Amino acid sequence: MIPIKFQPIYDTEEIVGHEALCGLPNPSLIFVGASPEFELKCLLSALCQGRILMNGGLLFVNISAGALLKCRPRVLGALENLPPGRVVVEITERDPGDIAELTGAAEEIRAVGQKVALDDFGSGSSVRFLDIGPDYLKVDMAIVRNCHLSAQKQSLLKTVASWSGIFSVAEGIETKEEYKTCLKAGINYFQGYYLCRPYFLGGGEERANARA
Repeated sequence: MIPIKFQPIYDTEEIVGHEALCGLPNPSLIFVGASPEFELKCLLSALCQGRILMNGGLLFVNISAGALLKCRPRVLGALENLPPGRVVVEITERDPGDIAELTGAAEEIRAVGQKVALDDFGSGSSVRFLDIGPDYLKVDMAIVRNCHLSAQKQSLLKTVASWSGIFSVAEGIETKEEYKTCLKAGINYFQGYYLCRPYFLGGGEERANARA
């Protein structure tokens, strides 16, 4: 089983969920060219280790579009046995495949009672992924970074926050200024090192909220 870390996601008052992250060293490098089977193993490990977190909030788990399409039956089989409405599948654009087919997979995830997020929105060609009709949209950290210094980034954040029927999440928040700017823009949820670093469950790591 793959070791998994969990990073809290906040609204303006409290933790509303956690994102499951690969706990292996240099995870960003590991996923470059990772096989669909390895991505599936990470997702299943996240669901297993993070199940306790579903009792009080959402669990966000990651998989690329290509891996989701190739491992579709096993992903759906794992999701349908979990508490309904507690899992959010974050889809990244790596190896996207056919958008129509991906939209069908997203509909099947909802059919088994779970939700869909579009990850890293604002990077690459992610705009075309809006066709899958995400329930959550995670704004890429490149947009969040130093957003308090950029009128263009602030305008984009406000636009995303205004979209009806989609919950927005700002990820990669590292400073109070970035947090306050995202809050002012109307973003729904917040995630990043400024708020809390990822941690292993039961590891005794510091999980203090730094938003003082």
